[in-house]
Amino acid sequence: MVTELTKITVINYRKKIALRFSFCGRHTITTQYLYNEINLIKVRDLIEKIQIDILNNNFDFSHWRYVNKKIKKSISFLYDEWAEEKFHDTAYYSLRSIFKDNFDAYKIHRVLEIKKDYWNTQHFNRRKKILTDFYNYLLSISYIKFNPIIDIPDKAKSKTKLINPARLPLTKQEVKRILNAFENDIYCPKFSRVKHSFYYPFVYFLFRYGCRNEEILGLKVCKINIKKREILIDEALAQLPNVKGRVQKSTKTGKARILPLTDDVWELIEPLMMNKAKSDYLFHSPTGSYINPQNFQTRVFYPILRALRIPKRDLYCARHTFISRALEQQMTVAQVAYFAGNTPETIYKFYAHVTEIPTKLPTW
Repeated sequence: MVTELTKITVINYRKKIALRFSFCGRHTITTQYLYNEINLIKVRDLIEKIQIDILNNNFDFSHWRYVNKKIKKSISFLYDEWAEEKFHDTAYYSLRSIFKDNFDAYKIHRVLEIKKDYWNTQHFNRRKKILTDFYNYLLSISYIKFNPIIDIPDKAKSKTKLINPARLPLTKQEVKRILNAFENDIYCPKFSRVKHSFYYPFVYFLFRYGCRNEEILGLKVCKINIKKREILIDEALAQLPNVKGRVQKSTKTGKARILPLTDDVWELIEPLMMNKAKSDYLFHSPTGSYINPQNFQTRVFYPILRALRIPKRDLYCARHTFISRALEQQMTVAQVAYFAGNTPETIYKFYAHVTEIPTKLPTW
């Protein structure tokens, strides 16, 4: 037990005041005070504090208590702290990539100006609202002096509906030709390790049900109810920003739906379910993992479309094709919206297309 004051020596270390002393080992504490006469007087209180802590057996061996240094949290740390419980929402999670440790908080307007051309109206305005709330939080803790987002206007909604040509629906004949090419390996390279027919059930399911790609990728064997002839769609294998691989999550709308298990689909998926655990994915890659839609699209789907001389489409065209065909065949919008997992308004706004030119006019 220490019964007398420890001797502490004041030294000049790189123009800063540093304290050296021995107590259960040697210690050097570099303060933030410049080495001058005024600060040599100020540091006396710190010396006394260290000596009293040693006497009371309360010495801080980390030196943290004695360093006159306030560490300002980085904006990336503050954003993670503020939005941590909301990271299940893709919009909140995607904004993490903006805030690097050395990011200047007042330059956020430049980021939004750039993103305005890349994000659609809905994405831009929602993310701007999130950032506005975050910056109001920074203002409340005095991290910033003003909110630079306040005067940035929302992105105006376009009066014309923009149609992605890669998602235009296919005609009935085009779908048949694509499925035929997959089933019979018509355009499969002779020495290909994996035949195109391996993916036939997956592509057939895409066009048959019009589900979102990630919903089919995340469909597990346990979701197939053979007795009731039903398929439960309540999960998706989604790609989240800044996350390696895919993550199992709820559907885009957070709602489950039940689809009928038709005879033609059962005939295709029954062999896929053999020797699989209930937790296994129904559709898988040749290596046993989930199907990578980007790789499949580039290496298999696009080459087949080129061979068939069908304009370039992405896999999502299957969803647009299903919905457009269903509407043409007089299914109600409410029924189509249920099958697709959307609202009737969304069906009309984004998915209603004409796949074949009408040959008859309405009767009077």
